[in-house]
Formats: sequence, C-alpha cells, structure tokens
Amino acid sequence: MLKDDFKSSSFVNNNAILNPNSALAFTRSKSLAIICSNMFRKSGEALSGKQPFERIEVTRDEALQMFSDNQFKVEIINDLPEDKTITVCRCGPLVDLCRGPHIPNTSFVKAFSCLKQYKDDLEEAKKYDHGELAKKQELFFFHPLSPGSCFFLPRGARVCNKLLEFIRNEYWKRGYEEVRSPNMYNMQLWETSGHAANYRDNMVLFEIEKQQFGLKPMNCPGHCLIFDHRVRSYRGELF
Repeated sequence: MLKDDFKSSSFVNNNAILNPNSALAFTRSKSLAIICSNMFRKSGEALSGKQPFERIEVTRDEALQMFSDNQFKVEIINDLPEDKTITVCRCGPLVDLCRGPHIPNTSFVKAFSCLKQYKDDLEEAKKYDHGELAKKQELFFFHPLSPGSCFFLPRGARVCNKLLEFIRNEYWKRGYEEVRSPNMYNMQLWETSGHAANYRDNMVLFEIEKQQFGLKPMNCPGHCLIFDHRVRSYRGELF
C-alpha cells in the first residue's frame, strides 16, 4: 500500500539532482539565477500553503528501493542497526529520510528571509556579470570553435595590455625578472614532471616526426629547464 502510495504521488527527493537520467537533470544547463528563482517561488508556495510534514515508517527494503539511485542514502540505510525504525518525512511532493517531523507544517518556517536576501544578492550580482558587461562594452567574446578561449576585441585588448603593464611594474618593484618559455615540449619533460602520469587524458598531445609533444598546462616545468641550463650555487653565484 505504501509503495503504491509513493508511486501515485510522483515524489521528488534530492537524489534526483545526482541522477543524470532524472527529470531534474536538465536544470544543470540553466543559469543559477533561474534555478534559484524557481526555488524561491516553490518555497513561497510551500510556506503560504501550510503544507504538513508527515512522518512515515518504512521497511528497510522499501527505503532501499526508494533511494536506490542515491548511493549516500543507501549507505546511511545500510549502516542503521537491524532493529532501527526507519522513517521518511513527506511534505507535499518532497519525500526524504528524516527522523522528524520537527515542525507541524511549513507555516512555522521563519528562515525564509535569509533566502530572500540571497535572491536579492543574486539580482545585484547580475549587474557585475563579466560575461554580460563584456558584450555591452565590446571587450571580448567566446566562440564554440575554440571552447574556453577568449577573443579580445580592441577595447578588451587595451584593458588586457594595461593589466599586463601594471603586473610587470609590480614585479619589477619587488625584484622579479621576466622570462619566456615555449608553449610545447617533448613528452619526456611531462613524464619527468609527473604530468603525463596524472593528467595525460586532459592534455593536448600531438605527434611531430614520430615524437610525441604536449602543450604546456603550466609554466613550472619550463622554468625548471631555465634554471637547469647552467651550473648554479646556493649563493646565487656561477661556478
């Protein structure tokens, strides 16, 4: 009876978010603002509707079946003593593991104001969204033919150059010197540095004259070659 009851209620719990095949998986592609907006709307409906919290006892097998696609909850259920009473709490369409209820219904929830503040903060943050500002001010843009790479427009290039100039000046003030290193190296370097063993699948690799090379994911290995190109002492003097 309980099993059929849950089927007919089309309950939703937070394990749906972890399941990529679930009905809620599509929310991953939406912006955070849209997701939060829906959350606040649903929360407001729940609070004004005085939805009751219902405590329901279930068997271990029923609980394992209900939360079978959430490995963390399955672990919790399996760790419970054999004689432990397992309960779930239902509030409207939401069903989850719970020892409650802690309050009779949703009208007793008084912490919604902090969620409203969070929503207001999100709206304020939209004004400073660098992606939107870049479009309006024609600073830069991204293109699917070069994922993750920025195309700097004339105004954006000027800002970038000013930032680089500022950084260089700060380095020089603090006694640093500038070097430049290649963008690609033979895989021997990446094998020595450990990148090949740990990050090979995520590196950009290609073959030249039957030798494998990789684009650098960071500067450190190249800087090690710069340090190693001549003999040095711990005093900073040449031998």
